[in-house]
Amino acid sequence: MEGYSIKCTSHTYITLEWNDQFIKCYDNDMTYMEDIIEAIEKRTRMKFTDIPRKSDIQSFDGLRFLHGGFKKGADWLIQEEIQEVKKAMSSLGYPIKRNPELDFIGKDRCKVIYDGHLIIGIYDFIKHTFVD
Repeated sequence: MEGYSIKCTSHTYITLEWNDQFIKCYDNDMTYMEDIIEAIEKRTRMKFTDIPRKSDIQSFDGLRFLHGGFKKGADWLIQEEIQEVKKAMSSLGYPIKRNPELDFIGKDRCKVIYDGHLIIGIYDFIKHTFVD
């Protein structure tokens, strides 16, 4: 379903849009994220993580879940991206001790931070490779 997008503002409000037109805003102070995700997936018939994001990934940090409480970071939202980067790192010979940290630069690229402090490069999700 082309046209849907989501954005998160103030680490609390999840807004669903269709072709840049407002549909509904969900308040994470009043509704757990599991319920918001279920409502959005039912309405859009898309997996929540497949809906294009209009806000940066850091905006999704600190959302409230029924199971798991407040989520630090947004790794729950970018698991597919993390797995893709881990596969690329592994093919370059990096031992994977834990998930790399991804610092997004726009929507299609991210800095990959390895072992908490070492930036190993810029990963491009369109080209599916490290570009720098």
